[in-house]
Amino acid sequence: EIGITADLPGLAASGGVLSLAEGRYMLIEVPMHTLPYGIEHVVAGLKSIGKVPVLAHPERNRELQSKPKRILSIVRAGALVQVTASSLSGSFGREAKRCTLEFADLGALDFVSSDGHSPERRRPLVSQGIDELEKSFGPEIVKKVTENSFRVIEDAPI
Repeated sequence: EIGITADLPGLAASGGVLSLAEGRYMLIEVPMHTLPYGIEHVVAGLKSIGKVPVLAHPERNRELQSKPKRILSIVRAGALVQVTASSLSGSFGREAKRCTLEFADLGALDFVSSDGHSPERRRPLVSQGIDELEKSFGPEIVKKVTENSFRVIEDAPI
């Protein structure tokens, strides 16, 4: 995950940061408390150089939890949204789960990830979150997030 900074588009253009599968997609860390000032400009700047920012776990951000529709301005700027499966299953609390479900309801959910850190601490499990997503929204959204993951690996457009 890459931290959001005002000069991120310049760093990406110069090859100073890594992308996913060495392609157009970049996993961008969303901080836990407030959104960085000018996040839409950073996203638009990345899009202007052919990069596609994928926001990592925005449902755990306190500002987005209090105003989930705020995600839409960032998506309109060009970002995709990746939520953590453990948020869907409730492991990160009620607010993260509620926010994740609202993102899905808004059409602003593109990927479900494990955010796994190790086999012992925060294990890389996705199935419970995917089951919750399917239970709440049906099989089509599960198909979408699964296909999107393969598109990233193939560096294909989403």
